Amino acid sequence: LPLTEPDNPALVKEYQSDKRNVYMKDITFDKQGQPIILYVTSGGWEAGPKNDPRIWQTARWTGSEWDIQGTIRSDVVLNPWRVDFKDVRQGQPSEQTVNVTHAGRADWQILDVRSANPHFEVELLSEQRTSEQVAYEMLVRLKGTAPAGYFQDQLSLVTNDSRSESLLLPVQGSVLSPVTVSPASLFLGVIQTGQSVTKRLVVRAAEPFRILDIDCDNAAFEFEISDEAKPLHMIPVTFAAGNSRGQVVETIRIATDLSGGAEASCTATAKVLSRD
Repeated sequence: LPLTEPDNPALVKEYQSDKRNVYMKDITFDKQGQPIILYVTSGGWEAGPKNDPRIWQTARWTGSEWDIQGTIRSDVVLNPWRVDFKDVRQGQPSEQTVNVTHAGRADWQILDVRSANPHFEVELLSEQRTSEQVAYEMLVRLKGTAPAGYFQDQLSLVTNDSRSESLLLPVQGSVLSPVTVSPASLFLGVIQTGQSVTKRLVVRAAEPFRILDIDCDNAAFEFEISDEAKPLHMIPVTFAAGNSRGQVVETIRIATDLSGGAEASCTATAKVLSRD
């Protein structure tokens, strides 16, 4: 062209102020045809630990800006590299241990661990140091306050390394509601005005429980409830179509006597046609 100024539209990310060398290793394109660059940065061109850490990252063009992702470092090992809280029951805390190992600096430290997720707690259990390596054992706890559903988040490990002050540890998982309803979407079918249809819901939990109430904003729905405490309930759901035609979409809410007043819900749908 040539490019005469560092601050120009071709700039992906500025590393000169951090005194980091940048080496592009590969380039590919995503399904939308946007470029993805794999590159590594280091403290200098010479081989050896004095220019550590070597940090591998990707840069993807979103159409309006460069999205920088990944922090794979040559001097730090996270084992496991991701915390996965799989199928944790709601209300019950869960814990996992992560080993963090740093090579090259005996004075390397984890100063803090931060997250925007209020349902995470982190504790540094132990610390070991030699002249060539620093090792931490870190406990990551998912608190019992975590809501039901899938989550994907991260922890930021703040260190005393001025060249790369933080490490990102992905955290993901799923929290299971103590009571579930199947199917989550109940299709009652296509019926004519004045007709009725009955289908069943399966409501289950890990322990015996009672259903206290089932309600719906549409009075055309009726439910049969058993007073028996059991881990699985088969609930007949009857919908009586009136004289109005059209699509019916309603939420069915189920209250139980499980600890914490656990509730569940599902969506019921039907299509009502005229008899003519």
